[in-house]
Amino acid sequence: MDSTIPPTVRWAASLAFAYAAVVLAYATYGQVQSDWVNARDYFSGIVRASGYVIIGYGLLRRLKFAWWLAMGFSAYLLLGGVFAVGVLAALRGPDRPALPSLFVPVAVVSLALLIAIVALLAHPKTRAAFS
Repeated sequence: MDSTIPPTVRWAASLAFAYAAVVLAYATYGQVQSDWVNARDYFSGIVRASGYVIIGYGLLRRLKFAWWLAMGFSAYLLLGGVFAVGVLAALRGPDRPALPSLFVPVAVVSLALLIAIVALLAHPKTRAAFS
């Protein structure tokens, strides 16, 4: 690995790989729980995980497009995730069914990883590495 890569870039790439692993694990868990009834939904998890693996690889190679993709996708997914959690929290009531068992922990971990990725990519040292 290139020793000139700032630690913030290495951390962001590592978190991108971790996010990909969380997405793929949760997508697999969801499909196993439903006996693969909606197996075509698994494709979106594979695409998202693959995208973050490519982003992590690009960040480690200091490819400028990887920085833009990581910022864009992470911000988009972060805003969408916060909105989805807010809507689910607002719609919860005593007559509503419970959320899936792993939804809350996975949502918290996913959102925390996305926040960390965006924060690391916005750091001045990281931006300087891609300018």
